[in-house]
Amino acid sequence: MINIQRIVLITIALLFFFGDSHGQQNVSTSGIIQFQKKVNNHAQFKNMFDDQTPQGKRLIDNFTKMTEPFDTFYFSLEYADNNTLYKSEEYVESRNILSEITAQNAVFTDLDQKHAISAMTIFDKKINMDEKTMSIKWKLTDETRNIAGYNCIRANGVFGDSIYVVAFYTEDIALSGGPEHFNGLPGMILGIALPHDHVTWFATKVYKRSTSGHVQREFGGAKISRSEIPGYLKKAVIPKIKIKEEMFDRIMY
Repeated sequence: MINIQRIVLITIALLFFFGDSHGQQNVSTSGIIQFQKKVNNHAQFKNMFDDQTPQGKRLIDNFTKMTEPFDTFYFSLEYADNNTLYKSEEYVESRNILSEITAQNAVFTDLDQKHAISAMTIFDKKINMDEKTMSIKWKLTDETRNIAGYNCIRANGVFGDSIYVVAFYTEDIALSGGPEHFNGLPGMILGIALPHDHVTWFATKVYKRSTSGHVQREFGGAKISRSEIPGYLKKAVIPKIKIKEEMFDRIMY
């Protein structure tokens, strides 16, 4: 006599086995992600200048008239062997000095060693930093969103000087990385928003690879530490244009 209960149990076990195997096969460990970065110029200008003074109001008004409301930049993120390389794919000149400084950013991250090498170009001068990965305090949520065809989970985070960040990550890409210096979630970050700074990064396309490639990480330029960046930027930028000094403590992305 056929044991119906035994057949049911075997069927369930097989479903779990093949379901898990299928999921593992679909998890990506190597590929390239295309990102679109958008900056709300007009909102950023109001953060840069003191609009309570006549000079500040004039600066905001002039910059608003001479710039587009948004800047759009295109970056790629290559990932393999638990390393990532974020770099500019298409240089876009900007009248927004904060956008211009970060328009050619490149960041190599070794996620195993929690180590990053990043490069910036400031008025044609290249600099690079060798440091630990950025520490972000994350809190996961139940909210989900589809980005570039991937189901993503929302996480809220805080880093640096109480800077609030919203991220969306997918567990279908098995690296704890993301664009720029963002990392530390249980999967790849495909969407980032910095509400106060009016900047977003969202993936537009993901190209998976069947085999791992080698991620290059060589950057030229003068070496500088992260702690020296604000002073370096103030010296380079303030003589050209008067910006609130606290803005330079936030320019890394």
